[in-house]
Amino acid sequence: MERDTFVRVMAELRDAGRALSDTSQFDARRREILDEAGVTDSMLMAFVRVHAANAAYMAEVWDSVDARVNPREFISDPDTIPR
Repeated sequence: MERDTFVRVMAELRDAGRALSDTSQFDARRREILDEAGVTDSMLMAFVRVHAANAAYMAEVWDSVDARVNPREFISDPDTIPR
């Protein structure tokens, strides 16, 4: 699986998790997201297993997911940087 696919799917899943508090609704939306992307849970897990030993790479991947989910938090504004 390509990194961009993993990042996009994980961001969509996190968005759905935030938007849907009902477990059955989330499960249905999760299936839609995976089907639309043409991926499975096993493929997502395989991506993580393949890259798990490379902590720096996975940190970048999760930062990319976070940037899609919370884009305003990643805007470079010097006034918002904790000191």
